[in-house]
Order: sequence, then C-alpha cells, then structure tokens
Amino acid sequence: MGDYHPKAPVVSLSGASLAWTLPYSGTGQTAVAYQMQWNNPHSDVVIANIDLEYGGDRRGVPVLLALAAASSRKTAAIK
Repeated sequence: MGDYHPKAPVVSLSGASLAWTLPYSGTGQTAVAYQMQWNNPHSDVVIANIDLEYGGDRRGVPVLLALAAASSRKTAAIK
C-alpha cells in the first residue's frame, strides 16, 4: 500500500484507489486514505470476522474506517 502522509498522494495503487485527502497545515504533507473492494471468493460461506494485519513490508497502518456489505442473487439464464 501507499504512504498515508505523503507530500503528493498517489492517485491509485495496485488493488486500491484514492478515497480521501486532507493537507496537514504547514507541513507540505497530506493525510491520505485509500479504498479497496474485495469480493468473497466463497460467496456461499458466511464471513464471521475480519482480521487486519500488516503486509510483508509493514508499510502504513492497517485500519478499517468503514465496511459495506452487499450480496447479489444469481439469476437463471433466460432462454
């Protein structure tokens, strides 16, 4: 992931996009939050909990600001 307080925010990262920015007054840096979408590859299994962990490079701070959940219904093909 990207730095959460860069001089210039990265518009998009691999697997994420820019969600929010706010300049730090008098510092030349900007607070940044990125958003990611994850699709459950096992949609038939209920998600009981979520664990936030550092990635291998331990960059940034793992934090969950919001969570939205949705489901879709599979429809039969119309013949």
